[in-house]
Amino acid sequence: MSIKSFKQSLKKKEHRSLSERIEESASDTSWKLTQQQAVQEIEARKAAAKGSYIPAVYLKDGENSRLRFVDEAPVITCYQHTINRGGRFRSFTCMNTDECPACAAGQNRSFRAVYRVYVESFKDKQGKMHKNECRLFLANSRTFESLKTIALKKGLTSRWCDISREGEGFQTTYVVIPDDPEKLSLTLRQAKLITKDSVEELFAPPTRKSMIALLGSAEDSTE
Repeated sequence: MSIKSFKQSLKKKEHRSLSERIEESASDTSWKLTQQQAVQEIEARKAAAKGSYIPAVYLKDGENSRLRFVDEAPVITCYQHTINRGGRFRSFTCMNTDECPACAAGQNRSFRAVYRVYVESFKDKQGKMHKNECRLFLANSRTFESLKTIALKKGLTSRWCDISREGEGFQTTYVVIPDDPEKLSLTLRQAKLITKDSVEELFAPPTRKSMIALLGSAEDSTE
C-alpha cells in the first residue's frame, strides 16, 4: 500500500466504528501476520534487550515505592497504545507517524517518559521480591512535569523519592515526594545498570505488520 492510498483510507475510516476500522486494517494482506507471530516478534526484541518483559516498577492504586533516579532526564519519551487481548493487556510503542495502524484504527495512546531507577525492594506482578536492582519507571505526562520540576530545582539523582499511585486508567495520578539529599549505598552503586541502548530497544515500536496483527479484535484500553 502506497502512502497516498494509505492516507486516503484514513479519511474513509473516520466515520466508521472501531471494530470496522480494525477489521479493515487487519484485512490488508500485504502486511498481515498472525497474532502469534506478532507476539513472538515483540518478545524476541525484548529478550535481546533484557529478559522477556519490560523490567519496570508497576504500582497498583494505593501502592507506593521508594525510588532513586539514575538520570536527571528520562532515557526516552514516547507514546504507547494499550490493547486488551482476551483479558491480557499488552502495551506497545506508537509509530508516531501517519502510517500507525493503531492510530488509524482509533486506538487511544498515552505519553510515557521512561526513567532508570534504583529500587531497594520491590515486588513484581508475579509476587517475586526484588532487592537492590535497577529497573524502569514509566511516568505519565503529569508525573513527568513533576519530575522535571524536582530535577531543575533540587536534582533527582541526589535523593530518594517516595512515589505513590492514586486512581486507575485515565484517572491515575502519581504523587512524588522528594527526600533530602543522601549518598547512594555501595550495594546500589554496584548494582547492574540497564543500559540506555537496552531501553531504546525495548521501547522501539513494533513493525507495521506486527501492529496490525496485534490489533485483531482488541478492545481499546489506556492506563
